[in-house]
Amino acid sequence: MILPATAILFGGQVLPFLLLAVIAWLPPLAAFLALLAAVASYYRGLPRRNDFANLGSEPSCTRLEF
Repeated sequence: MILPATAILFGGQVLPFLLLAVIAWLPPLAAFLALLAAVASYYRGLPRRNDFANLGSEPSCTRLEF
């Protein structure tokens, strides 16, 4: 008898508050993950350290662009 009563009390009085807490954390978590993705894509486009090793060996472009 104690297990069904515990399950009913948990489902009616504890679980709603847990669900509200999870729902309240979803938008900040989604925003944080979007920020991490934006930062990762920014750093992926930056030149690496070895990209500057042979700067004088060949021109990086053939014409001047303004």
